[in-house]
Amino acid sequence: MKKILVAIVAIIIVGLFGGFLINGHSSTINEFENAIDKGNQNIKNYHYEQAVVNFKQALDVKPNDQTALKALQQVQAMQSADVFYGAQHFVTAISQYQTVVDLKQSKVLVQRAHQQLNNNENLLNGAIDLTNVYNQALRLNHAQKYAASTKALQGAFMNGNINNSYFKNITKRINDLRTANAAHKLDRATVTNRLAIRPQTIEQLNNGQSTSN
Repeated sequence: MKKILVAIVAIIIVGLFGGFLINGHSSTINEFENAIDKGNQNIKNYHYEQAVVNFKQALDVKPNDQTALKALQQVQAMQSADVFYGAQHFVTAISQYQTVVDLKQSKVLVQRAHQQLNNNENLLNGAIDLTNVYNQALRLNHAQKYAASTKALQGAFMNGNINNSYFKNITKRINDLRTANAAHKLDRATVTNRLAIRPQTIEQLNNGQSTSN
């Protein structure tokens, strides 16, 4: 009888302890899934900062979990891309948006990144086109071929990007060059880097500055 009682007590203890472990495991899973769900919802609402907090919470529960890790990396890449995009640093923005696409975690972010990639490529191409026309016309001005320089600039004024506020720096240089040509004067500006209309350093980017090449 004593052995039977001992066995019954052992069974009860094991049952209670096992139930505690199961409940604890279930609670951990729920906490992780809730954090992921909240993060995804915040992404949909463009609340990226809060999504970062949610995914970090998920990683606190399950460190090194690939779902949470990729979700965190993806939303942080989106944040970075948007900052560079807003600062007109299009090359870096394109790279960051491509990272968002490659991570493939959130379909919402992938869709948004694809849209921004299209926008950035258009803007980047516009920057290159305007700058190339400007450089060609500026060289003609420096050769004192003012009429030829003015003719070369016509390509810029026929380009729809000339009215885009993103290109105000290069647009100003184009207008200054046209004025110099009309007066048959040398434009003392130097040939610009084809992508120099964007901030060149992280310091400028953080300070919200832009170059005036």
